[in-house]
Amino acid sequence: MRGLRSTTLLGVVLVALAAYIFLVENKKPADGPTKSKAWAVDAATIIDVTIRSAAGETTRIQKGANDGRWSIVEPVRATVDDAVVGSIVNGLASLDIERVETVEIEAAMAGYWAEHQHIGIDTDARSAQWFRLDESPGRWTVTQTIVDDDPAPILSVEHLTMRFGGLVAIDRLSFQAARGHITALIGPNGAGKTTVFNCITGFYKPSAGMMRLEHPDGQSYLLERLLDFRIAKKARVARTFQNIRLFSGMTVLENLIVAQHNVLMRASGMTVGGLLGISGYGGAEREAVDKARYWLDKTNLLARADDAAGALAYGEQRRLEIARAMCTDPVLLCLDEPAAGLNARESGELNTLLRFIRKEHGTSILLIEHDMSVVMEISDHIVVLDYGVKIADGTPEQIRNDPKVIAAYLGVEDDEVAEAQT
Repeated sequence: MRGLRSTTLLGVVLVALAAYIFLVENKKPADGPTKSKAWAVDAATIIDVTIRSAAGETTRIQKGANDGRWSIVEPVRATVDDAVVGSIVNGLASLDIERVETVEIEAAMAGYWAEHQHIGIDTDARSAQWFRLDESPGRWTVTQTIVDDDPAPILSVEHLTMRFGGLVAIDRLSFQAARGHITALIGPNGAGKTTVFNCITGFYKPSAGMMRLEHPDGQSYLLERLLDFRIAKKARVARTFQNIRLFSGMTVLENLIVAQHNVLMRASGMTVGGLLGISGYGGAEREAVDKARYWLDKTNLLARADDAAGALAYGEQRRLEIARAMCTDPVLLCLDEPAAGLNARESGELNTLLRFIRKEHGTSILLIEHDMSVVMEISDHIVVLDYGVKIADGTPEQIRNDPKVIAAYLGVEDDEVAEAQT
């Protein structure tokens, strides 16, 4: 019964939003100066609409990837009228900057917008626009615009080579990972994927090549020149492992507190302040606990905060590793087979978590994964390795149909590959 009431309320909200958009569109003056578009987007490319209340409550409407139909996915799952949602996305896509900033809210909508103060829309081209109702009644502002049609790289790997004696594990590998994207590194067992991760994160010093990390503020780091702990601390690169490496004897919460030791050590004056009870350390400690609890909540582990990490189920340990990595505030998150051993439901939850990390925190993700359903669903770009050599580089659709990739995974003979390419 409660779910029915929620669905009904959400339906009313959608109708009200459509009516508001209609009223806004019809208030446009007949004459006047040319106005700039709030953002250049085709309404047909919009795949996600988020309405966030001032209290933090969120309503999300998503377009189905297969059937193109719209449905509510949060806070409850329900079908919606495609025509109503169509009017919403058409109106949002056509808003210009001047009208977004000055439009008056209709009296009938004032109560609704007093509680629901944010609208966000995403497109399949990885562009997004957020609008916010500010404290001045009836005034909207553009709070964030993301256009990732051609994003700058956050990681550039050039001619990376790793030798172990006479064995060449990685042979002159070059690729880029775009800022704000999920980049997957895939290939058969023994292709060299984890070796690449170990080079990026400082576990190995490469035999040759360059790895450049570009922060959003313009700072640049050559990872091959940094010690491993500086890659994590200064360059802000975090990783998880193929084989889970938690502090199993510590509690779940303690595992996340330990991940923030750099901040806590500075606040404690290298432990002296902590021993003496200096107030600055107490504040830093509370912030560390708050951050840890935030990520436990996002990974559905808050109820297990005081349990030993080693007592968690396998899938929970996987999520805890990701939460621990995120507590370091990375700009690049490297995940080594995070879906390994997960069932279909857990893989779906992982996909949702990684999308949240990318979207809400702006963290770029580099992913090694054998589960192709995960890779193809969430990746923006895929790099394929075989025996340490890059054999393909492109979008999921391009990789899915690449004959060299098919040959590497299925064992097709080289002459068959050549025939398929002609």
